[in-house]
Amino acid sequence: MSTHSDPNANKYLSFSLGEVSYVIPIQNVTEIIGMQRISEVPASNRALRGVINLRGRVIPVMDVRLRFGMPELEYTDRTCIIVIQVGITSVGLVVDTVSDVMDLTEPLEPASALGENSADSCVAGFGRAGGEIRVVLEPQRLVEGLGVQSANLGV
Repeated sequence: MSTHSDPNANKYLSFSLGEVSYVIPIQNVTEIIGMQRISEVPASNRALRGVINLRGRVIPVMDVRLRFGMPELEYTDRTCIIVIQVGITSVGLVVDTVSDVMDLTEPLEPASALGENSADSCVAGFGRAGGEIRVVLEPQRLVEGLGVQSANLGV
């Protein structure tokens, strides 16, 4: 590894859905905001909750619980929106709680351990931090199928 490598290469933002801890590469995270009013839009994908106005930009918002087929929960004061950048598109991810930024220095365990269908999954692999296993998500695959990755709704 070069001494000029990206200092954020092994850094991940940790968040939880219920009892499970997930991480997403910090390079994709642009900001974390509290819950705000989401304007509903007609969508065939139930996980796409609608859009928010973030400083004049229209950002599509996906509830990650619904994306994963988990039961819907009422939003609380701990519920957050993680705004990520995927290509030229910003997408808000509704999560139960945000924990912290952490390093996953050990090599990731590949998601192929999940079986043949793992290639279609948004799970990139598994990492260890603080003695716990974290599910590492791949941002591009996480937002695929929402109908927003090719549409720049911020224009």
